[in-house]
Amino acid sequence: MRDAPPFDGSEPIPPAMVCLALGYVGTTAPAIEYLDLIAPGETDARRAEMAKMSGCALVVRGLWRLAGIGHPRLDRPYVTGKAVEDVVSIAREADALRAVLVPEPGDVVHVVGSEHVYVAVAVEPGPNGSSAVESVDGGQRTAGGLQTIRKYRRKIVAGRDMRLDDRGRIVVSRQIATVIDCAKVLSTFASR
Repeated sequence: MRDAPPFDGSEPIPPAMVCLALGYVGTTAPAIEYLDLIAPGETDARRAEMAKMSGCALVVRGLWRLAGIGHPRLDRPYVTGKAVEDVVSIAREADALRAVLVPEPGDVVHVVGSEHVYVAVAVEPGPNGSSAVESVDGGQRTAGGLQTIRKYRRKIVAGRDMRLDDRGRIVVSRQIATVIDCAKVLSTFASR
């Protein structure tokens, strides 16, 4: 999927975001496809700097660009430390912050308490209002310390996001700040 063309409107945004996100799982800095996703149009020196930065929101910004979301914050050179702010601000401008803190496939989830964003790629309702979520997360590290994109299993209960290990044990638990409706972001800022 790394060679996927920009979203052309032929399919709804949730499947497009899911396919785009899944297509980048395992992509690691400083691979060209990783740098092209997070730092298009940046100088080589800046791309090298960005390859070492936490990439969670840089990955979301890149996926949004590929999905056809056009916004000045995505087009201008990246300002260090502003990636999550950019994602949330674009969503706010599009009135795309969901009232319910459970994502739909293709949505972006913003958690706090060690701030992070990820793309929900599958969501299954569970008992007592819980949800099982599969996510694609930038900002992860390889054993060698390189930025990479990984797929995780999660559980959401009462506004808490819990990332699970392979055995279903909670590894990280954080509060959900907001869920971003990517279909609404695209309908507001489609670059077509």
